[in-house]
Amino acid sequence: MFTWQNFYKIIEHRNWFLLYQSTNLANMIPKTQLSQQQINEIRWLLQNVPVKNKKLKK
Repeated sequence: MFTWQNFYKIIEHRNWFLLYQSTNLANMIPKTQLSQQQINEIRWLLQNVPVKNKKLKK
């Protein structure tokens, strides 16, 4: 079952959102396939999830 507690780190790079489940395993969301509105919505969602270690753009 998927829960946000499965993730320990979320990082936003220029072309990716990376949602880490461990030091070696991340779910990647490519920004190149998204509109700017979708990127903003994902960023908002990720800013509001219960994961302590986050590095997202403002």
